[in-house]
Amino acid sequence: MKEFRDRTGQPGPAGWELGTYPEGQDDYPVSGVSWHEAAAYAEFKGKSLPTIYNWDVALSSWGNIKYYIPLSNIPGKGPAPVGSFQGVSRFGIYDMVGNVKEWCWNESKGLRYILGGAWDGAAYMAVLPLVKSPFDRLPGNGFRCALDASPEETPSKAREPAPLFERDYSKEKPVPDQVFEIYRGLYSYDKTDLNPRIEGRDESSEYWISEKISYNTAYDNQRMAGYLFLPKKGAPPFETVIYFPSAAVWYIASSKGLVPDVTDFLLVGGRAVFIPVFLSAYERRDGFDFPSFRNKNSLRDHYLKWSQDLGRSIDYLETRPEINKEKLAFFGMSVGGVVGPVLLAVEPRIKVGILEAGGFVSGAWCWEQAPEADPFNFAPRVKIPILVLNGRYDFMRRVQEGQSLLLEYLGIPPENKVWKLYDTDHSPPRLERIKEVTAFLDKYLGPAK
Repeated sequence: MKEFRDRTGQPGPAGWELGTYPEGQDDYPVSGVSWHEAAAYAEFKGKSLPTIYNWDVALSSWGNIKYYIPLSNIPGKGPAPVGSFQGVSRFGIYDMVGNVKEWCWNESKGLRYILGGAWDGAAYMAVLPLVKSPFDRLPGNGFRCALDASPEETPSKAREPAPLFERDYSKEKPVPDQVFEIYRGLYSYDKTDLNPRIEGRDESSEYWISEKISYNTAYDNQRMAGYLFLPKKGAPPFETVIYFPSAAVWYIASSKGLVPDVTDFLLVGGRAVFIPVFLSAYERRDGFDFPSFRNKNSLRDHYLKWSQDLGRSIDYLETRPEINKEKLAFFGMSVGGVVGPVLLAVEPRIKVGILEAGGFVSGAWCWEQAPEADPFNFAPRVKIPILVLNGRYDFMRRVQEGQSLLLEYLGIPPENKVWKLYDTDHSPPRLERIKEVTAFLDKYLGPAK
């Protein structure tokens, strides 16, 4: 009970003062509470926290969550009054996606489920089962109470622990070299004509010039776009970072107006950034999302095409005289950090890799993968310097089962593996990202001109 204090040391949620909520927030959801506080309050009101099954039914359908997200407070700039966003389930329940996460009753190995995502997370956080310490009191942690209309009909099993599937990598071995060479061959493609076109150019930014380019993919007679950002301050040929974004882009309909929000500091520092529109992102959405990750053959097919999209993007960059072809870096964020070992093991033109929220799949991400697209088989074949940025409380790639094992299996000397771990959940603080990424690139590619 001594832990459950507000900012002034009085009993109350973590963000309150003097035992009460901030002025003007009487219609806001209560947040900054642990599971214990939420469960106790629900019981005090003669109710309970919903089980994960109650919550799932109330949401209506995980398959429809992609429609809730654009109408919900995720991601946002802060919590909002209840019901001010129009994302609503078919039962008339507001804010099940975004605003604040919602503690549920069920346990998973000492942790408790908290679902729906919050304003302070990316859109894809809404679709993943998250488990946290029941003492966690981060600002995005909230809850809602449930009243069972027919308690005599509710199976007691609904309140039992529901452990997430886990994978024990310690009992596995990566495939041998001769098998891996067969896998590598699947990622090759024919270098046909790119037929590139510059679709637009924007010089309005103080720090960079942006160009939207389209070019042919290596498959299905498709075209893809890529956004090239060139620094206004600096001397070509530029060191260039190719960015693979998080799954948030799977829920955005268009890349129009795309800006390098995560990588802008690279441009200010004199490096170029290229952001390909990979398959499933923006206007190339094809229905692939997090539930699709459990379809191992579809996941494998996307890994293959993402690798070819990366290859074709580098093919294009090699045609630009402003780009230093010998100093290309890869920056994978979240999904990009997971896919990264596969892409870097088969693409020899990348010189260094940065994996933010990277690691082997564990926790909520842990499901069966096809061996020819399993990062576990590809990590030992990565031979370039790697920087990995992680949060200590990342539920998708846990420290021991996912993060440290990736570092262990990367096929490079220990001095070329840099691992930074922060007291956050999924990603490091922005200033830490800037500091570590800049220092890493300066060391292995040389300072930007």
